[in-house]
Amino acid sequence: MQRLHPATIVVNLFEFVRQFVFAIVVLALTSAGRDDATFEIVMAGLGGLGVLSSVYRYVITRYGIQGGALVVQKGGIWKQHRTIPLDRIQNVTIKRSIIERLIGVCTVVVETAAGLQTEAQLSSLSQEDAETLRSRLLSVVSTEKGPSFELPPALYILTGRELIVAGALQNRALWILASAFGFLQFGVQGDAIESLIRSGENLSLSPTAWIGLTLALFLVGWAVSIVATVIKYGGFRIDRYEKGLRMHYGLLAQTEVLLPLRRVQALTVARPLLYRWFGYAEVRADALGSFDEKIATGGVTLSPIVHGTRVNRLVGFVYPRRTATGIEWRPISRKSIRRGIISRTLTWGILGLVLWGGSYSIRESEILDVPATSWIGLGAAILLWSVLISVAQFRRAGWRIDDEFLMIRSGVLRQTVEFVPRTTIQWCEQSGNWFMRRMRIANVVVATAVRRHQVPELDFPEAEGLLATLSQSGSGPGAIIST
Repeated sequence: MQRLHPATIVVNLFEFVRQFVFAIVVLALTSAGRDDATFEIVMAGLGGLGVLSSVYRYVITRYGIQGGALVVQKGGIWKQHRTIPLDRIQNVTIKRSIIERLIGVCTVVVETAAGLQTEAQLSSLSQEDAETLRSRLLSVVSTEKGPSFELPPALYILTGRELIVAGALQNRALWILASAFGFLQFGVQGDAIESLIRSGENLSLSPTAWIGLTLALFLVGWAVSIVATVIKYGGFRIDRYEKGLRMHYGLLAQTEVLLPLRRVQALTVARPLLYRWFGYAEVRADALGSFDEKIATGGVTLSPIVHGTRVNRLVGFVYPRRTATGIEWRPISRKSIRRGIISRTLTWGILGLVLWGGSYSIRESEILDVPATSWIGLGAAILLWSVLISVAQFRRAGWRIDDEFLMIRSGVLRQTVEFVPRTTIQWCEQSGNWFMRRMRIANVVVATAVRRHQVPELDFPEAEGLLATLSQSGSGPGAIIST
């Protein structure tokens, strides 16, 4: 059994301190101007606790490969002995945080399909030991010399312009505003926001000034989003290794993710509204045991942003001879328009009636004294919105099945195209609520080992035919068909 790299102590101490950064800042602000030594005592206590816990984690952790399995031992008083068979390992990721890059070490993350969290995380190993361990775990004979961060020629690279556009399309102005208010309310004084509002009431700002302040907030949000995106995905590139694709990205904290192609359960090409306006999309793959950093959904980002002219090339890396364009889609049932109009109108109409009824009970206080004509106008607006959305969803939705794939198109604001190999489908079912059954339409839901996919609102005969097709040999062994 091997120990971790001694630099583990420094890395663990850094992570320990990072968890308390916000508390330290708040304590420093609240302690300013005081004569006591509260801040110094607390910092000394945190520092001592951090050092002890970091040394303890280094001493109690061992790892090694024994009898065809990865064995990880942890614990002093309460010991943990975890054994992970090598043939159950789905993905091995090498990551390097800022402090790890400075020291020259990295973290190895081992994942299986057993749950929603990583099965083992070894922090930290030298780059050479990490690459050797990953090669043994994945049974890959490495032909490269040195660590994996000496990269081979890339198949795909994100340009700086694409990263800037991706950040600009994800404005974080509201996040900044919420963080600022949270800090003022809980980090400084409980009445900070109230004092700020009272101060603002004394200012007579013109509409132009308010517009300027709002614009400035959004500009700051764009700047923060662009910087965050460039830092996270800077240097994004895709190259091949023996079992599939390798994604490498990060300016400060570098991340390397392996995507074995045989583990891919589905592929999604998404075009959010703003992305679509500027001709961009994003591509994600569902893979067994692969998680997008700390998001336990099985999603691996093939590219956070890709120009429309390069989408088919990216899809072809995973599924050769497949494209996201030129597909002859089969429409869903036209009854979906009527169902959408009725259900949306009823839902929002009931909410309007509740508000209208509530207005009578408080009319004397003149809190919600709304004329009846306004409610009629609101009802007409709800009906118009229901019609437009229902028609748009019908026109956008579609599906197609062949010998290899079930393909699903859906979404109005966020349009998606999903490729689901029939060999990855674990089970499928026909489902629908009471209203849908009365209209004789149903959803067809298929599930892979990662998540579910839905073909919405097909006529009963078409839904039953799709289920019958999926039950054939192309759906793989053990498929469960239910209605």
